[in-house]
Amino acid sequence: MPIVLAVGGFISTGSLTLESSISSYYDTPMRDVFVGVLLVLGFFLLAYKGYKPIDNIAATLGFVFALEVALCPSSGSRQAPFGHLASRGW
Repeated sequence: MPIVLAVGGFISTGSLTLESSISSYYDTPMRDVFVGVLLVLGFFLLAYKGYKPIDNIAATLGFVFALEVALCPSSGSRQAPFGHLASRGW
């Protein structure tokens, strides 16, 4: 995922600069790729059934955390959770 975001960022912006973190790509043209990859990984973890109960718990927690990062990104430009929804009038 970091390589895809970095290369996509280079191509989409035409600038050879890296963001300070993977989450920073949410504020770039690579936002849809970032959110899409996190959602796919999260749902894969939700569908995963491990050999032991602890595997299922860890995978379910991974799903919850991936979903949270995808839908409620942390950014310096937004202070409140779901700030991106409020800015769109939701």
